Amino acid sequence: MISNDKHRNLVDFLNNENNNEKLYICLESDIAGHRNYGPEWLAVTEKRIIILSVSDNGEIRKLHDIPLSSVKNAKNIPSVGLMSFCIETDSGFIKLISFTHSLNKHFAWAVENIQNLK
Repeated sequence: MISNDKHRNLVDFLNNENNNEKLYICLESDIAGHRNYGPEWLAVTEKRIIILSVSDNGEIRKLHDIPLSSVKNAKNIPSVGLMSFCIETDSGFIKLISFTHSLNKHFAWAVENIQNLK
């Protein structure tokens, strides 16, 4: 789990990077990168979908930054041992973040709410 200081840094980073856009969704995954256990973050503002990683020393790195206006659809796709949150754009489907099945209800909620934001 992320510490309060890292969480505060994450919110500050999102506010600074996105001109204080309203943050609607912020979820922590439990799979990082290529099927490694560890956190990545899904953040959805009024204008974009952002995937972030936070290192052990608190360094925040933006992995994806997708304009919400370019998102046609969002869905969770099951795989062996994990789920993937994907979006569809004019370029096709893009896998943005993965998580274990235990977090499926949270990411399903995110999919539903992203559909409502578009």
